[in-house]
Amino acid sequence: MNNTVVPDFSRSLCALRKLSLPYPAPNLPCYLSQGTDQTFVTDMPFAPSLGFYRGMTTTEQLRNAVYIPFVIPILIHEGVSSMKISLRIALLCLAAFFACASATDTLATPGKLVFEDDFARAEMAPKWKVGKGFFTLKDGVVTAAENPDDKHGAYAYVQPSFVFKDIVVEYSAKFDGGKALHLMINDNKYKESHAGHILRATLYPAKVDVADYKFGAMKNEIFDKMKDPATTAEEKTKLRASIKDKQAAFKTDLDLSQWHVVRVEIAGDEMLVSLDGKPAAYIKSQGIDHPTKNAIGFEIAGKASDFKAMKIWEATPAPDWPAHRDAVVGALKK
Repeated sequence: MNNTVVPDFSRSLCALRKLSLPYPAPNLPCYLSQGTDQTFVTDMPFAPSLGFYRGMTTTEQLRNAVYIPFVIPILIHEGVSSMKISLRIALLCLAAFFACASATDTLATPGKLVFEDDFARAEMAPKWKVGKGFFTLKDGVVTAAENPDDKHGAYAYVQPSFVFKDIVVEYSAKFDGGKALHLMINDNKYKESHAGHILRATLYPAKVDVADYKFGAMKNEIFDKMKDPATTAEEKTKLRASIKDKQAAFKTDLDLSQWHVVRVEIAGDEMLVSLDGKPAAYIKSQGIDHPTKNAIGFEIAGKASDFKAMKIWEATPAPDWPAHRDAVVGALKK
C-alpha cells in the first residue's frame, strides 16, 4: 500500500460526498490515519501529491478521476497552493472529465466486493480449484494452458463457491498463443444444462463472444443431440439455427496479445463485456437472468492465456442503462 504524506485536508475530501454533483457520485474513500502533525492518506482514487495519477486502469477509477477538478480548488483553499499541478495531471483531469460521458456505458453498478485475487503466491489454491490443464503463477500473473492428454480445455473455478445473481467481474487478460479464454458462470445444482453451465463471456484473438448456455448450446436436449453420432448434418444445422439468438459475437481491433482490462457486467437478462472501459460485446437472453448462479471460473482453449488482478462485486442494474442501451449496442461491430 502506498502512503503519501500531505497536509490535512480530510474535511474537504469527506465533504465531497455531500456535494450535489452533476454525475453519479462515486464512493470517495477517506481512509485517514493521524500522525503527529501530518495526515496519511491511503488508497485514494487520485494521488494527493497531484504529481501523477496512480492506478487509473478500471472504469470505476476513471469515473472517480472525474472528481479531480473538484478537488484541486479545495486543496488550494486548504492551503496546498504551493503544490505544482503538472501539465500531465491537468490533461488527465480533462480526459477524465470527458470520460464521464462513458459512464452511461454501464449495465450494472458494483456494490459489495465479494472476491478479489492478486495471485501473489505460488499456486492457485486456496482461492481456486483446478480441474484440468496447467496453471502457473509468477509475479501475480496466471498462465494457463490445455493439457493435450485431457482432451478438454483447462479450467479452474473460484473456491469456496458462493451464490449470486447480478455481478460485475473485472480482470486483466492477454493471449500468449492460446485460442480462447472463457469466463464461465454455472449453477452446479441446475440439472437442465450440461454441467450446470449458465453463461459465458469469451475472448478470442479477434473477437469477443457472449452466450446464454442455459437455453443455448449447453441445454441438455441441444447438447445431447449435437453429440449424438446419429444426428445428421441437416439436423445439426437446424439445432444451431434454433439457438442462434442465444449467442452473439463482436469483432475487436485490439491486439489481444497485449494486456487489456476485461469487465463483464451481468444484470437481469443482460450481459455487457467491456475492454479497457469500452463496450465490446452484449447479449440479452432469458438464461442470463438465472437466479442462483454459484460457480465462476476460467476455461482456456489451446496454448497459453494469461490473466491477473481479478475482482468480483455484487451488482444492481444501472439506472441510466435503458436510456443508453440502443446507442451502446448499436456501436458494436458484429
